[in-house]
Parts: sequence; C-alpha cells; structure tokens
Amino acid sequence: MNKFETLNQKIDDLITRFFYKEEQLYFRIMIKLNGGTMLPYNDYADYNEYKKAYASLVEKKRSGDAIMNIESVAKTSQMDFA
Repeated sequence: MNKFETLNQKIDDLITRFFYKEEQLYFRIMIKLNGGTMLPYNDYADYNEYKKAYASLVEKKRSGDAIMNIESVAKTSQMDFA
C-alpha cells in the first residue's frame, strides 16, 4: 500500500479510467490536486464499491477541506501516466 502525504492540498478534479485486466472491467479513480499532482487512488472491479468511493471523494471535494493523507492501494503502473 502506498501512502501519499499531501499537506494543504485540495481535490481539484476526480477522473475515472477504465481498463480490462484478465477480461474483467476495472474502474481506477485518479485524484488531481490543486497543486497539479495526479494521484492514483484505487482500482475497483465492483461497480458499486467504485460508486461509493467516488461519492465519498466528491463530498470531500465539495467541502473544500484540505486533504492531510490519502492512502492508495493501487500500485503505480505505466497506465497511470498514459
């Protein structure tokens, strides 16, 4: 698990990337911070789990609160930068 410490950073945008792994559709949430940094948040094979996590992040974005720590279970790969 990767831990990204982002002091005084706010969510600027949320991006979903779709990809297949072994014929299974996955949803990857990417977070763009106001400093311009793009972080992979997590990958989801289950659509309902993805929607719950996405809704939670949308609430954080709307509140405008700074993010102190973001934990990511997604491993960084070449796809993160494609």
